[in-house]
Amino acid sequence: MPEIFTLSEQTSTQAIPSFDDEDFLLPNDNEVEKTPEDKSEIARGFADEMEALGFNSKVLEGEDNPLPDLVRSLTLIDHDTLPSEPTVRLYRGVQPTDGQQLAHQVGYLLKHPIYDEYGRVNTVELESEDVFQAVESFANNPSYRSLLEASEAASMSDNNRRFVNERIKEMRRNLIMFPNRTLLDELSSQHVAAPWGVPTQDLSPFVATSLHPNIAAGRGGNSLMILDVPLSDIAGLGEGADSGDEVLLTGSIRPEWITAVAELRHNEQMSADTLAPLVQTLGGQEITSPDTLRNTELHQKSELNHQDDLREINRDLIEEILSVPNTDSDTLRDVYTSRNIETYKDALWVTADYYLKQIQATGRWQGVESIQELYQYDDVTHFEVATSPEQPEDETGLMIDDSEPEPKELNIKEIEKLAKIVTNLATTRV
Repeated sequence: MPEIFTLSEQTSTQAIPSFDDEDFLLPNDNEVEKTPEDKSEIARGFADEMEALGFNSKVLEGEDNPLPDLVRSLTLIDHDTLPSEPTVRLYRGVQPTDGQQLAHQVGYLLKHPIYDEYGRVNTVELESEDVFQAVESFANNPSYRSLLEASEAASMSDNNRRFVNERIKEMRRNLIMFPNRTLLDELSSQHVAAPWGVPTQDLSPFVATSLHPNIAAGRGGNSLMILDVPLSDIAGLGEGADSGDEVLLTGSIRPEWITAVAELRHNEQMSADTLAPLVQTLGGQEITSPDTLRNTELHQKSELNHQDDLREINRDLIEEILSVPNTDSDTLRDVYTSRNIETYKDALWVTADYYLKQIQATGRWQGVESIQELYQYDDVTHFEVATSPEQPEDETGLMIDDSEPEPKELNIKEIEKLAKIVTNLATTRV
């Protein structure tokens, strides 16, 4: 069990300093039993888990609690060594079911919900070590392909897998639409759009923290984690980037980053002023400027991979075209090769032109002479095509209105339509 100690006057701008043996007050057999409300199962469970991970812990509660009006308990983690580089003081609010959970805070991708027969979440487990290693590989080399490998390694439910696959499709299209945006930029946006508070897996491998203790406490629960994270381990900024409301860490919160955990008494709004005594007690660092967290080491690595990412994304988007139902994939693949098609947008136009010429060869569609007349532009971000005024269709699904069609957007849904028309024409008698 963790020892109980009295808080010293020492403070630090980096982390809680180590304590000598005489700073520990071992429990006395004749000590008066504390009242149940002063004991914290959460704090003691967290301290036990941190000690199992190799870190000495000190739980302050009851008479030893330096801030009894603000916190039920304060658990300090004693680190033998300090980081060799500057650190950033961050905060994370948590609503733990037990103390062990506090020591294992992970990103959406590393959470594995277990559902009952009615589709309700019974519990949330951690993903396997293989997934943790895949996310670590992504952190070392943040590329599109390494992200997909981490996602594919996760043992998701069928519903969660479909959800994540749709997120991946959306990410691909956004990166084609905004080619100057890096994968890390887009993934940060995907994290912000994640279904907050819903027990589901998602594509984001990030853990959210904040530069501001009141923001973290307001978004989290009754436990506030105080972290000192090396600058090189910061992934970037999420929601409220201009003010540092959300700072992202990749994968999981490492135990060596945890300085303390405060179990808050939510008897009033957790404002910056309310939490100031806690920050001062821990020897808090000055708030880091969010601007210093924009061009992180992870961002620089992502920028180096940007062109390779775009090539990989275009290849996968082209494979999406070739997997459209009724698609003549073998012939189209030969067409792409012969015409040196390497981008998704070019593949959309070439594929639509291929099918339009097949339709025109039947003599059933004379209103449009070229693909440029039928489609004015391409917008790869749209999954659905806006409905046009109702027009009669024959049994092939081909519009037979003699009026000149108005150009529309070209996207993969239009490719599906054209492929279906060609298939119907081949099987329908004139």
